Amino acid sequence: MHPILFSIFGYPIPSFGVMVALGFILAIMLCLYRAPQYNLTTDSVITWIPRLLLIGLLGAKIAFFLYFPSLLLNNPWQAITYPGGLVLYGGIILGIVGLYVWAKQEEISFWKLTDFLSIPMLTGLAFGRIGCFLSGCCYGSPCNLPWAVQYPPEHLSHPQLVHPAPLYASLLVFLLMGLLLILETKKWPPLALKHKGKLSALFLAGYGLIRIGMEALRDDRITIIETIPLSASQWVSVIAILIGTWLFYRASSSTQKENPVQPTLPTV
Repeated sequence: MHPILFSIFGYPIPSFGVMVALGFILAIMLCLYRAPQYNLTTDSVITWIPRLLLIGLLGAKIAFFLYFPSLLLNNPWQAITYPGGLVLYGGIILGIVGLYVWAKQEEISFWKLTDFLSIPMLTGLAFGRIGCFLSGCCYGSPCNLPWAVQYPPEHLSHPQLVHPAPLYASLLVFLLMGLLLILETKKWPPLALKHKGKLSALFLAGYGLIRIGMEALRDDRITIIETIPLSASQWVSVIAILIGTWLFYRASSSTQKENPVQPTLPTV
């Protein structure tokens, strides 16, 4: 665990913030590289992506305070300036509002933008999970496997050996990102008609499945209903999977209507 990666003129630089910044930089580079595929201009991407990043961070922070309102009430300034404390689904929800504004102002298909951003979002998320591991948050449950980790004495889980849950999540997110990139570039038939929300659907369903599995290995889960062994994030993940499944079905139905199969006439 290395919550402080290094210092500049005596000012500590948190590892989580560095990893998030690195993920955002790579995500922006990926956006600029893929922009021509989606008929988006460089100016549009450079203008809107930083705005969406800030909106997403705001949404993730607000969601964190909804989980832990006492932190904000007890020490507002420390809670606001703390570099961690981000809930992904909060960032996605508020980011959707920003995407809608972008689509309306520049008269771009909303689903085209969600597909465009699905893969870069995974880049930022994967690096963010590495930051979680370095910070010691989102720690795993007890584990006796060879790759189990032990956090320092000041950590809540010490002296137990625990799952490196954030690294599991980061690896799975990178795999999901690679899969979506392959499906996008290889023109997989179900994705042949772009900008209909299919990549967005796979992003929601895929990450929802990853999050459900990872929450089962975490030792800092937050439950809503004590009698049901599902964390708050798992409930949201179930909703994300259902929405993703519906979006993919909706987009597939739209594709079939726009490209009906022509009957084959017999030859004589």
